[in-house]
Amino acid sequence: MRKPLCIVPALLLLTVFASSIRADGLLPVEIVNATVFFVPLADNFENTHSSFVFVDYQLGGDQETVGVACSLDPFTISNGQMTFIPGLYDPNGNTLSIEPSGLPGGDNFSILSGFFTFVLPSTVTPTLGVEAEGPFYELDNVPLTVSSVPEPATFFLIGIGFLFVMGKRIARRLLQGRT
Repeated sequence: MRKPLCIVPALLLLTVFASSIRADGLLPVEIVNATVFFVPLADNFENTHSSFVFVDYQLGGDQETVGVACSLDPFTISNGQMTFIPGLYDPNGNTLSIEPSGLPGGDNFSILSGFFTFVLPSTVTPTLGVEAEGPFYELDNVPLTVSSVPEPATFFLIGIGFLFVMGKRIARRLLQGRT
Protein backbone atom coordinates (compact mmCIF):
# COMPACT_ATOMS: atom_id res chain seq x y z
CA MET A 1 0.00 0.00 0.00
CA ARG A 2 1.41 3.39 -1.05
CA LYS A 3 1.41 6.36 1.30
CA PRO A 4 -0.34 9.45 -0.01
CA LEU A 5 2.06 11.73 -1.83
CA CYS A 6 0.11 14.84 -0.78
CA ILE A 7 1.85 14.82 2.61
CA VAL A 8 5.27 15.62 1.07
CA PRO A 9 4.25 18.87 -0.72
CA ALA A 10 2.20 19.98 2.30
CA LEU A 11 5.17 19.53 4.64
CA LEU A 12 7.47 21.30 2.18
CA LEU A 13 5.11 24.30 1.91
CA LEU A 14 4.64 24.40 5.68
CA THR A 15 8.39 24.42 6.23
CA VAL A 16 9.03 27.17 3.68
CA PHE A 17 6.24 29.48 4.85
CA ALA A 18 6.14 28.69 8.58
CA SER A 19 8.00 31.86 9.52
CA SER A 20 5.46 34.15 7.83
CA ILE A 21 2.15 32.39 8.55
CA ARG A 22 0.56 32.28 11.98
CA ALA A 23 -1.63 29.38 13.02
CA ASP A 24 -4.79 31.45 12.47
CA GLY A 25 -3.62 32.70 9.05
CA LEU A 26 -3.86 36.34 10.12
CA LEU A 27 -1.44 39.21 10.22
CA PRO A 28 -0.78 40.54 13.72
CA VAL A 29 -2.72 43.42 15.23
CA GLU A 30 -0.92 46.76 15.15
CA ILE A 31 -1.48 49.82 17.32
CA VAL A 32 -0.46 53.12 15.73
CA ASN A 33 -1.02 56.80 16.46
CA ALA A 34 -3.66 58.30 14.22
CA THR A 35 -5.30 61.61 13.49
CA VAL A 36 -9.10 61.49 13.43
CA PHE A 37 -11.02 64.10 11.43
CA PHE A 38 -14.73 64.84 11.86
CA VAL A 39 -16.67 66.79 9.20
CA PRO A 40 -20.20 67.80 10.29
CA LEU A 41 -23.21 67.27 8.06
CA ALA A 42 -23.98 71.00 8.24
CA ASP A 43 -20.76 71.74 6.34
CA ASN A 44 -22.01 69.72 3.34
CA PHE A 45 -18.53 68.44 2.48
CA GLU A 46 -18.20 68.33 -1.34
CA ASN A 47 -22.03 68.52 -1.70
CA THR A 48 -22.48 64.92 -0.56
CA HIS A 49 -25.06 65.66 2.17
CA SER A 50 -23.07 63.44 4.52
CA SER A 51 -21.08 63.76 7.69
CA PHE A 52 -17.60 62.21 7.55
CA VAL A 53 -15.15 60.56 9.91
CA PHE A 54 -11.63 60.12 8.51
CA VAL A 55 -8.77 58.28 10.22
CA ASP A 56 -5.27 59.08 8.98
CA TYR A 57 -2.42 56.79 10.12
CA GLN A 58 0.95 55.42 9.07
CA LEU A 59 1.54 51.67 8.90
CA GLY A 60 4.62 49.98 7.52
CA GLY A 61 5.97 53.26 6.17
CA ASP A 62 2.81 53.95 4.14
CA GLN A 63 0.40 56.79 4.90
CA GLU A 64 -3.17 55.41 4.96
CA THR A 65 -6.59 57.01 5.27
CA VAL A 66 -9.90 55.30 5.94
CA GLY A 67 -13.16 57.21 5.91
CA VAL A 68 -16.82 56.69 6.65
CA ALA A 69 -19.70 58.76 5.31
CA CYS A 70 -22.68 59.04 7.67
CA SER A 71 -26.17 60.27 6.85
CA LEU A 72 -26.39 61.69 10.40
CA ASP A 73 -23.80 63.45 12.54
CA PRO A 74 -22.31 60.97 15.05
CA PHE A 75 -21.48 63.93 17.31
CA THR A 76 -22.69 67.31 18.48
CA ILE A 77 -20.63 70.50 18.79
CA SER A 78 -21.32 73.04 21.50
CA ASN A 79 -18.99 75.73 22.88
CA GLY A 80 -15.96 74.08 21.23
CA GLN A 81 -16.77 70.70 22.81
CA MET A 82 -17.56 67.60 20.72
CA THR A 83 -19.86 65.01 22.30
CA PHE A 84 -20.25 61.63 20.59
CA ILE A 85 -23.66 60.02 20.04
CA PRO A 86 -23.60 56.20 20.45
CA GLY A 87 -25.10 54.25 17.56
CA LEU A 88 -24.50 52.51 14.25
CA TYR A 89 -23.92 54.87 11.33
CA ASP A 90 -24.17 53.97 7.65
CA PRO A 91 -24.98 50.27 8.04
CA ASN A 92 -24.44 49.74 4.28
CA GLY A 93 -20.81 49.29 3.32
CA ASN A 94 -18.35 51.25 5.43
CA THR A 95 -19.75 51.34 8.93
CA LEU A 96 -19.04 53.41 12.01
CA SER A 97 -20.16 52.08 15.36
CA ILE A 98 -19.94 54.10 18.58
CA GLU A 99 -20.67 52.28 21.84
CA PRO A 100 -20.10 53.14 25.51
CA SER A 101 -16.74 51.65 26.51
CA GLY A 102 -17.61 50.54 30.01
CA LEU A 103 -15.20 53.14 31.37
CA PRO A 104 -16.87 56.24 32.78
CA GLY A 105 -17.14 58.88 30.06
CA GLY A 106 -15.56 56.83 27.26
CA ASP A 107 -16.75 55.51 23.89
CA ASN A 108 -15.51 52.64 21.70
CA PHE A 109 -15.29 53.47 17.99
CA SER A 110 -15.28 50.72 15.36
CA ILE A 111 -14.82 51.36 11.63
CA LEU A 112 -15.30 48.77 8.88
CA SER A 113 -16.75 46.06 11.15
CA GLY A 114 -13.91 46.29 13.66
CA PHE A 115 -10.88 46.42 11.35
CA PHE A 116 -10.07 49.82 12.89
CA THR A 117 -10.92 50.57 16.52
CA PHE A 118 -10.14 53.31 19.01
CA VAL A 119 -11.44 54.67 22.30
CA LEU A 120 -12.14 58.33 22.97
CA PRO A 121 -13.69 60.21 25.88
CA SER A 122 -17.40 60.85 25.33
CA THR A 123 -16.69 64.60 25.19
CA VAL A 124 -13.48 66.06 23.72
CA THR A 125 -12.07 69.43 22.72
CA PRO A 126 -10.98 69.05 19.10
CA THR A 127 -8.79 71.37 17.05
CA LEU A 128 -10.80 73.38 14.54
CA GLY A 129 -9.47 73.35 10.98
CA VAL A 130 -10.77 75.09 7.87
CA GLU A 131 -10.49 74.09 4.21
CA ALA A 132 -12.21 75.37 1.09
CA GLU A 133 -15.07 72.91 1.66
CA GLY A 134 -15.66 74.18 5.19
CA PRO A 135 -14.60 73.55 8.78
CA PHE A 136 -13.58 70.21 10.21
CA TYR A 137 -12.56 68.99 13.67
CA GLU A 138 -9.32 67.16 14.36
CA LEU A 139 -8.02 64.93 17.16
CA ASP A 140 -4.31 64.06 17.11
CA ASN A 141 -2.37 61.13 18.61
CA VAL A 142 -5.34 58.78 18.94
CA PRO A 143 -4.15 55.18 19.57
CA LEU A 144 -5.66 53.23 16.64
CA THR A 145 -5.83 49.44 16.59
CA VAL A 146 -5.53 48.05 13.07
CA SER A 147 -7.01 44.56 13.36
CA SER A 148 -5.95 41.33 11.81
CA VAL A 149 -6.66 40.85 8.17
CA PRO A 150 -6.11 37.55 6.36
CA GLU A 151 -2.82 37.43 4.51
CA PRO A 152 -3.39 36.83 0.77
CA ALA A 153 -0.65 34.19 0.61
CA THR A 154 -2.48 32.21 3.29
CA PHE A 155 -5.64 32.02 1.18
CA PHE A 156 -3.54 31.00 -1.82
CA LEU A 157 -1.84 28.18 0.08
CA ILE A 158 -5.10 26.92 1.54
CA GLY A 159 -6.70 26.96 -1.93
CA ILE A 160 -3.79 25.10 -3.55
CA GLY A 161 -3.76 22.52 -0.77
CA PHE A 162 -7.51 22.00 -1.06
CA LEU A 163 -7.31 21.54 -4.85
CA PHE A 164 -4.42 19.09 -4.50
CA VAL A 165 -6.21 16.96 -1.90
CA MET A 166 -9.47 16.95 -3.88
CA GLY A 167 -7.60 16.05 -7.07
CA LYS A 168 -5.93 13.11 -5.34
CA ARG A 169 -9.30 11.87 -4.01
CA ILE A 170 -10.94 12.10 -7.41
CA ALA A 171 -8.01 10.31 -9.07
CA ARG A 172 -8.11 7.55 -6.43
CA ARG A 173 -11.86 7.03 -6.92
CA LEU A 174 -11.45 6.86 -10.69
CA LEU A 175 -8.67 4.30 -10.36
CA GLN A 176 -10.67 2.19 -7.89
CA GLY A 177 -13.68 2.25 -10.22
CA ARG A 178 -11.63 0.73 -13.08
CA THR A 179 -10.39 -2.19 -11.03
